[in-house]
Amino acid sequence: MKSQILQRAGLLLVGLALGVLATVAINIALGNSKGSPTPQDKYPSAIVPANATKMNSQATASAVQLTGSEDATPRQFESVPEWSVLVNDHQSDVRQIQELDRAAQALFELHGVAILDHIYDSISDQTVRDAIAKSVLYKALENGYRDVFEQAKHLQGEVRRWALHEVVVGWAQVDPRATFAAVWSLNSADSSIRSLQRRAVWEWAEVAPQTVLEDMEAIPDNVRDFAEEKALLALARIAPTAAIKYLPNLAGSAREATLAKEIATHWVQIDLDACLAWVESFEFSIPGVVTEVKEAAFRAYAREEPELAMDAALKQSTHIINGGMESNVIAEVAKFDPDLALRMLTQTRDDITTVFNSYLSVAQELVATHLDFDAAIELGEEIPIWKDDFYNRLAMYWASYHPVELLNRVEHFPEENRSFAAKCLIKFNSMTLVLSSRQVAQAGDYLTQDDLRELTSSLPGHYANSVRISTP
Repeated sequence: MKSQILQRAGLLLVGLALGVLATVAINIALGNSKGSPTPQDKYPSAIVPANATKMNSQATASAVQLTGSEDATPRQFESVPEWSVLVNDHQSDVRQIQELDRAAQALFELHGVAILDHIYDSISDQTVRDAIAKSVLYKALENGYRDVFEQAKHLQGEVRRWALHEVVVGWAQVDPRATFAAVWSLNSADSSIRSLQRRAVWEWAEVAPQTVLEDMEAIPDNVRDFAEEKALLALARIAPTAAIKYLPNLAGSAREATLAKEIATHWVQIDLDACLAWVESFEFSIPGVVTEVKEAAFRAYAREEPELAMDAALKQSTHIINGGMESNVIAEVAKFDPDLALRMLTQTRDDITTVFNSYLSVAQELVATHLDFDAAIELGEEIPIWKDDFYNRLAMYWASYHPVELLNRVEHFPEENRSFAAKCLIKFNSMTLVLSSRQVAQAGDYLTQDDLRELTSSLPGHYANSVRISTP
């Protein structure tokens, strides 16, 4: 008898496949072209490949090679005549996806998972092909993962890699140890199998981290460190205090800080005071880790309880370099609630580093996340200190996210900061090429002679020769 867990997993997977089919079926209902299918008819408009015509001709050539004629159906699949008609009728696959799915399910009942090879060979529309293949595979998984895994091993090429990956990810949620053993029985000469083996280890670590940590001898040497790292992070997420005992084993490595931050990020949601007390009392081997872990904890808490996080942050002492912990709270809140973050600016303590960091983080999120460019510039007018640094650092950040919008607003910067903003635009553009030559020349109009000399000496030669940069 199937376990309830397996039944639920199977139903979930079938539901996902049907969802994909339903999404594509909407395209059928919306379609209005009645003539012979063109490459644009064959593919949804959002994913029309440039070589669609070539792909169709390649599919035909593949079919000829498979059967010796233009009939794309091998003899053993002629047991379902509807399939033969559908894959050879030169009609849009999208428009008949429901019929293709019914025929594929009938073939599956007769021939099993082996038909996936034929589906990949017969259907040239990638969206339809993937939807049909998922529907068949997830139907097969209702009968259990091990049997499907054994069948999938005998598939070929891309469909084999895809099917094995899907089976492994699902099977690991039900029986990670069995999944691990099955995958590691495969020949690892193939790089895709080596990737699959690492994925099986990762899934096992995610599902049962404590078991993996207690049975590390069962993990092959070449992935043991990888397994331990993933298991420790997974344990920190589900039982943060249980992961603390492993920290001394990581002393002196970067993994110590990574695990500590993961522990704090999740423990703080359970008990803020206990988490902070642990951070302050634990003897980390690397200087500065305490501050990093505290910052991670406050950012995580701010995502769930921003007001309480702010209250708690204001009770922390200010750091001589990083300022008050409230700047971290404000930076995190600015990502999802800029209005609240702006109000919180009035609560910051009178510490120049804290004030500066808080204002700058809000301005950066206004630019990158909320596209409120004018509000970001206005913050520079309000910040009581280090205005030059504020505008310059904002320009560096802004140029990497929305260079066109920065170019359109350089004139709104204080005059003494416009040249630096233009320099940032041109430097970033030498790597991204977002701005046209005309726009680069427009940015150059803001450069001072000194910044122009510095810029031209630092730009790649091929880029500097391709654009015109001059000062007014």
